[in-house]
Amino acid sequence: MTIIALDHFVITVTDLNKSKNFYHEILGLPIVDEQNSSMW
Repeated sequence: MTIIALDHFVITVTDLNKSKNFYHEILGLPIVDEQNSSMW
């Protein structure tokens, strides 16, 4: 089985700032929206 696309997934984390740095700054994933303690 080959994955063609990935649309949506949820990751629950304990440190939002460290996670934001990893996923956005290091992996380059875009942040679409930020509200309170959530990011998209």
